[in-house]
Amino acid sequence: MNRIENNRDGLRTVILRRLDLQVDGTLQYVVRGEYIDADDIADTEIIAGPVVTTWWDVPLPPCPDCGGDIIWYEASYVPGTRKCMGAAITAHDGMPAHNPDGGCGSMFSAEVCYMIEGGETK
Repeated sequence: MNRIENNRDGLRTVILRRLDLQVDGTLQYVVRGEYIDADDIADTEIIAGPVVTTWWDVPLPPCPDCGGDIIWYEASYVPGTRKCMGAAITAHDGMPAHNPDGGCGSMFSAEVCYMIEGGETK
């Protein structure tokens, strides 16, 4: 098993976790477009990577809640925010385009960490 740490001794990897939001003093996640109390659902840790060039170029895995595409979604949120937007509906200049209301709406934060062999995921 691998351990994730914020040091520079391992393979650079992008980790997706559910986006933490404080709503009325309560920690919540956005799961399938709904605010869910963090005590009612387990956080998700998805390893994407490794980082070969820049972290934002790392292909992201499908959404664990519906299988849709997870893409950049930083407007009004912290840098590194990603949102499930479902399957691409068309392509523009060779890049996939998504319906703003597509996908399940689950939200994630992206962080670059270093994967160390052995130990537990932290």
